Amino acid sequence: MVSQNLVIQTFFRSCKRPVYKKNTSTYTGECPYCHEGKSAGKKRRFFYIPEDEYLYCHNCSVSKNPLDFVKDMTGMSLPEILAESEVHSDSITDVIKKTEAYKKANPNALPYDSINLLDSTQLSFYKENTVVKDALEFIKKRKLDSAINKPRSLWLSLTDRVHKNRVVFPFYTLDKNAKIMFYQSRALYKEDEEIAKYLSKSNSDKYIFNIDRVSPDIDYIFLQEGPIDAMFLRNSVALAGIHPTEGQIELLKKYFPMHNLVYVLDNQWLDKASYDHTKKLLDKGESVFLWPVELADYKDLNDLCVRQNINEIPYNFIIKNTYKDMKGKLQFLQIKCKQS
Repeated sequence: MVSQNLVIQTFFRSCKRPVYKKNTSTYTGECPYCHEGKSAGKKRRFFYIPEDEYLYCHNCSVSKNPLDFVKDMTGMSLPEILAESEVHSDSITDVIKKTEAYKKANPNALPYDSINLLDSTQLSFYKENTVVKDALEFIKKRKLDSAINKPRSLWLSLTDRVHKNRVVFPFYTLDKNAKIMFYQSRALYKEDEEIAKYLSKSNSDKYIFNIDRVSPDIDYIFLQEGPIDAMFLRNSVALAGIHPTEGQIELLKKYFPMHNLVYVLDNQWLDKASYDHTKKLLDKGESVFLWPVELADYKDLNDLCVRQNINEIPYNFIIKNTYKDMKGKLQFLQIKCKQS
């Protein structure tokens, strides 16, 4: 039900001095429930045994299954955990390396031997390649080559061990050199999608897709989960996950302190994870776009653009249907999610 790697990631983020024991394939760290009492900083008595799907503290005797542990540590609901499990797909080694104790720089800006799918010169060498043809068809079908926020580049690797045969979305920096700081890849084929629909650059902190495209002329920045939807709305950025990291929010506030942040999620009428997350955001006083009933059958912004054959959702339409505080909670009551 819950991704093992998500449990491991949560373990390393929540426990102090986490350690992976290779010989027993178990994880141990300071207990995030009792904090080891007087032995804090000296003992690690909280264990995660993946094979048994079991977490236990030998100090306070707390025992948890993986789902309850992730709920306790993150505050996420079940639909949110399942959504996060779908996009989280780092290997165990990658999860360990992402902790502060093990973090190292990743020198590779893109997956190995990547091809720029928007560069006609590069494509000329691969025009007969089936995977390249399928990637180009995917781009055309999803209107990524005509979107209002058409990306500077889209990539594909035919040989990378992790990101092979996946469309790669680069996350560019804000500076004038526009370096690729991070990337996320999307599966082209069903067999890869069943393993992980989206993969992120390993051993690297999440950055913000489209942050280099934010304009000072629009007072809003629209926060979305994935790069594809962010391509169809001006001043829209993608966070590569359902929850923004502290670093992502700090980055936005640092460079765009006067902009208002608006969350634009998948359609709350159709998606339970989006519905539940919207409720939490409104409870926190955040501004959220609420899908109007006349658009209740569209999955997300990209689905709306593809089916209506348009390249942009007017940002004024998003603002018009954005709510917060009590007015937002009252408007939200009108939405009845079709997904149980």
